[in-house]
Amino acid sequence: AARVLRADEREAARMEEAVLNPADFKSFLTGLNVVGQEKVGEHTAWIVEGKGQTLSDVKLYFDRDSGLLLSVAWQQPSYFCCHQFRIDYDNYKIVGGVRLPTKWTNNGPRETILVYDMDTVAVDNAIEDARFAMPRPPAQR
Repeated sequence: AARVLRADEREAARMEEAVLNPADFKSFLTGLNVVGQEKVGEHTAWIVEGKGQTLSDVKLYFDRDSGLLLSVAWQQPSYFCCHQFRIDYDNYKIVGGVRLPTKWTNNGPRETILVYDMDTVAVDNAIEDARFAMPRPPAQR
């Protein structure tokens, strides 16, 4: 069912979308600083930390050799504490002149892991604006 997202959910969705253009992180994260290096899988990554309006302790992991975004991690507040999220990106392919990851591994709270592995990726496919409109509430009887 469709619903209006909370501010922290909207910010998390922006982070997931920014993988298509990592420069977008600068539009909603503040205090971005390189804080060190860490291994991500077989890669050595630069760690860039920043803060969002609602999400704290955001970490971006960029491959030291290629500059590709390998991972994004953040904490999302909840009523009890905060939930840890991490998305790892892999298997980059050039699509429409842009290098995009075709594999995402989402790690969420309670050790939930979702893996998205795409065989094909298409760009510039038109999507009608109506697909993004909030549906009308059901009629009251």
